[in-house]
Amino acid sequence: MSECACKENKGFFNGYFWAIFSSSFVIGNIIGAVVLQNGCKKSSLFLIFAALAVVGSLLMCFLRKPELQQQSEDEAEAETEEKRPLESIKDTFKLLINKKMLGLVPLMIWSGLSMAVYAGIFIPLMIRTMNSTLSPLSQNQQSAKALYTFSLLGVGEIVGGVLFIGPIRDRFGNKTAYSIQSLLTIVAISLVLIYSHQNTFSFLAYLMCFFWGLQDSGLNTLIYCVLGFEFEDKSTPFAVFKFT
Repeated sequence: MSECACKENKGFFNGYFWAIFSSSFVIGNIIGAVVLQNGCKKSSLFLIFAALAVVGSLLMCFLRKPELQQQSEDEAEAETEEKRPLESIKDTFKLLINKKMLGLVPLMIWSGLSMAVYAGIFIPLMIRTMNSTLSPLSQNQQSAKALYTFSLLGVGEIVGGVLFIGPIRDRFGNKTAYSIQSLLTIVAISLVLIYSHQNTFSFLAYLMCFFWGLQDSGLNTLIYCVLGFEFEDKSTPFAVFKFT
């Protein structure tokens, strides 16, 4: 993305990528819900997703080389220089204490926490609330309903990247995008806390998933914009992101 986009449209490119990536939340959860709703075993679900993973891996072999944006001679030379593994590790730790990167570290940490929350808490939380409001439902029925609801997180991810934070960043700049992103995060956290306190499965579960996806995609879109365009090296910043 950092090779295909420029500073004027980097929000769009990163948001578009995140939307396509997050569409798996919608499609995958619906597939899982349909499989479980029809009484199939969970082993069948794992086989389906394993086959899809193989197909996705094979499709990478057909990716074309991107058309590069205009670069300065210094940037082109920096990208063509090959680094040894030890040099790459040193550059990663050196960049980790860079002032610009240190300002981004809290966002990267929150990105990891955000993923941990929706991946580890949302489904068990919704199933727990179903036990008190939608009984009697079988375990597969509860899981299917939770997956249908969880697919709205993917809808929020798509909307947040393509239609919201990405275009806002391109048009109004980083400060406005960060301010709106902060508000989205506050709303998303508030919805999770309210839903947990109510302890009943309701329409609030759908709002919780949607707004969490909205803030998560906006957060990652902004992080990717900075990592891909605010540093001379195009790959080391992403190594720091994964390291944190």
